[in-house]
Amino acid sequence: MKPTGILRFALTCRYIIPETLDNDQQREDARRKSVVPAHLADYVYNGDINAKAIKQAKGPLEDTTEELNHIEARVKAGMLDRNIAINMVKERLARMEGI
Repeated sequence: MKPTGILRFALTCRYIIPETLDNDQQREDARRKSVVPAHLADYVYNGDINAKAIKQAKGPLEDTTEELNHIEARVKAGMLDRNIAINMVKERLARMEGI
């Protein structure tokens, strides 16, 4: 966002009261999606507009979690067939067995 030519950073948030959700599945989705990533501290912003994010190397668990989240998002968006997604998850879990 560049209001009047000045670069600014904005952070927005919200709190969902679990009791207001319709069912346990929605509550579990909200809980799961609200988990703060363990590597969040790697992106501490000190006010420098020229700062560059330096990503920490991920371990196999973080890579797997990210991949599974992408698969889930594609299924929910209708971009990936559920059966294909299930096979993708099975393949990913099989690769993890060697870790």
